[in-house]
Amino acid sequence: MRRLVIAALAGIALLGISTTAFILLLSRDDGQGGDGSQAEVVPPQANALPPLTPREATRIGTPPTNEPPPISLHEEPPPPPDPNTWEAVVPVGRLSALRGLGGAIGRELNEVRPRLEPCFEEETQSRFGRVLIAKVGDAQPIADAGVVVLMLQLETRPGQVVIVDAPVEVQGNASDGLIACAQQVLRGVAIDAPSANPGERYRVRYPLIQ
Repeated sequence: MRRLVIAALAGIALLGISTTAFILLLSRDDGQGGDGSQAEVVPPQANALPPLTPREATRIGTPPTNEPPPISLHEEPPPPPDPNTWEAVVPVGRLSALRGLGGAIGRELNEVRPRLEPCFEEETQSRFGRVLIAKVGDAQPIADAGVVVLMLQLETRPGQVVIVDAPVEVQGNASDGLIACAQQVLRGVAIDAPSANPGERYRVRYPLIQ
């Protein structure tokens, strides 16, 4: 009987030791892989990075994916005119800017004015209505201020200044017939100017006022 009691106590002790060893083994496996290596800890997923701005994308050499390119509000300046054209000649607003030539040109324009008067009549304008008018080719002509402005193209020759043409810069409400008539009157007018140096060109704005 005593042997049975001792055997029973030994079995209970052995069962307790086995249970304790099993629990220790499980706790060690919680921090290691099945082969004894440290288990990999997976970090939480990082938040998505904000999209690159066009400037940042250009700096690192990658194109932007979700933003349109910036829009420039400044217009590019027009290209310079051909130096062989009249548009390359800087216009002046007053004859006095031409010094000695300005006085001679002004006096001749006063003499020509009576010949311009018929151009303001409707009958004359109807006769010139189908005539093609000349216009300036400047990229940025002056703003319309309500006054017709012709651009006198002046060329110096030995002892004189010639009005080569008078293209319109500001037409306003004037008819094509009025402009065509005035251009015909002014075109080819020769002005005596002994001090003129041959080969020079000028452009002068000429308001066409009745």
